[in-house]
Amino acid sequence: MIWHRWRQRLTYFVMSAFVAWHTLAMVIAPAPDSSVLVRTLRAALQPYLTLFRLDNPWNFFAPTIGGAQLRYSVEDAAGTHHIYTPTEQLNWFHPDFIWFRDWHYAIIDNPELYADRAGALLCRKSHGSRVRRCEYREDRPMSGPVTLTCFARDRFAELGRAWSQVWFQDSPTSPLELTRIGVGAALLLHYALATPHLFDLWGDAGWMPRNVVLMIRDPWMQSVFYYFGAPWEWVAFHGLFLLCCAALMVGWRTCWVKWIVLVGQISYDYRNPTLTYGVDWIAASLLFILCVAPVGRALSLDRVRAVRAVKVKELDARLPPYSSGWVGACTRLMQIQMAVAFFYSAISKLGANIWWSGDAVWTVFTIDEYYNKIILDALASHYWLVNLATYGTILIEIAFSFLIWQRSTRPYLLAAAIFLHLQFALLMGLFYFSFVMIMGHMSFVRPEWLTRLGVAWKRTIGEMEMIYDGRCGFCVRSMVWFLAFDGLGQIKTRNFRTDPSLIVSDAQMEKALYLVLPDGRALPGFEAYRYVVPRVPGLWWQVPLFHVPVLSRLVGHPLYNWIASHRSLLSSMGSRAVAGASRQQER
Repeated sequence: MIWHRWRQRLTYFVMSAFVAWHTLAMVIAPAPDSSVLVRTLRAALQPYLTLFRLDNPWNFFAPTIGGAQLRYSVEDAAGTHHIYTPTEQLNWFHPDFIWFRDWHYAIIDNPELYADRAGALLCRKSHGSRVRRCEYREDRPMSGPVTLTCFARDRFAELGRAWSQVWFQDSPTSPLELTRIGVGAALLLHYALATPHLFDLWGDAGWMPRNVVLMIRDPWMQSVFYYFGAPWEWVAFHGLFLLCCAALMVGWRTCWVKWIVLVGQISYDYRNPTLTYGVDWIAASLLFILCVAPVGRALSLDRVRAVRAVKVKELDARLPPYSSGWVGACTRLMQIQMAVAFFYSAISKLGANIWWSGDAVWTVFTIDEYYNKIILDALASHYWLVNLATYGTILIEIAFSFLIWQRSTRPYLLAAAIFLHLQFALLMGLFYFSFVMIMGHMSFVRPEWLTRLGVAWKRTIGEMEMIYDGRCGFCVRSMVWFLAFDGLGQIKTRNFRTDPSLIVSDAQMEKALYLVLPDGRALPGFEAYRYVVPRVPGLWWQVPLFHVPVLSRLVGHPLYNWIASHRSLLSSMGSRAVAGASRQQER
């Protein structure tokens, strides 16, 4: 008992030390080095910040806004000069635009490091003989003792209670699960689209030779790509990374795939630092918090497996939602991360005259990168919109940092932040960045909001009762899997062998299972599943099988009819498999 109590205290101390350390790191990382205190703290925190890719300035479009465009001239064998502008060949809506744009900036800013390799690659791509010069246009600016003891003990106790209330409130994982799903999906799509350029972007023969990156890297900047030698190793790791991104998204074996995704994200960033920008910083920061958080306990296949393990023993059993104080601490860390990012982004903007004058949004759409004639024509006719958008951006970012913590103002600030990022996506093409930022903001979603949403959904759909054959082992196992995906508990079950239905006869139940609806209708077999699948969110992944005309007619309906007619055989096969596994365990 004494050891148990001390272990709890030690665990609490370690968790408290971690949240204090990580919070300090998040605040110090973007802080300017104008203070001795900041420089001292940064020196202590720098290995931690660098190793986990947390050293982020959060200066999005600040303090200045500008653009640069790479142009290069190729002289062919006949002595004719050909001028190329690589950015014009890129699709604004494709991730290629971001990767190639950042590489062009790196060539312009550091020609002594990258010009030779870039010249060879660009010349080969353009089919010229040699690169004679590289030109660019720069649009951005340069930039008594007992009484005292009791008093002290009481004050420390009050401080401890306040600390626990701020950090370690029991919370469910659902807000973090929304972030997990979104970040996993975004990384999967982003890096899947990079597959054709894998060796160009991160290979030794690509844009960034290994000797160059090793020359400029910090010792704490680590990447698995530093240790690869053969091409198959790049391909194997890239495939593993994409599989783990998909697994993170659906919540399969979350406890270890999330670490592989974090290692992969950091490795891609550090193997070619010229390709990284704001979204890579925020993705790494969110992934690190997800790694230390017990995610995968809701809205995941891991949750389905846990519910199934309970329902195998008793079909009507329910697994209570997971919640803990550590979940609350990790949720708070992610919230602080998003608030810090917004705060420093606003502070950086306030350091530039272009934001004070209200012209920043106009400048954004005049540079080559985001040029949009239609938007400029509209803004020119109503220039007050430019001032409104410029000052509104700063106002939202500053207000978010302080007012998002109040219960009454949180919905409005959360909606404003999401609206801001939707504008970035639609008007500037920053789809990946905006989506990842919105997923980070999901940490501010209150669990009771999701609970009320679930209750409203159940009330709208109405109750459903599934009647099954309790003597059919295959039917019971199927119901276990089916109910494991019903996270809202929308489906009630009835074993007609022990609890006959007044609506469906036993003779009908011998042929197929039935679903009884609130209005008294009874749907048999395939039609029952067809009705349930779109009305139970956990079963939406089965919609193509039951509602896509070709699949439902050619695959879904025949497959269900075959299973229904062979359920006795399937039950006996399942029983023999279970018995064999039991005997193997006994041995």
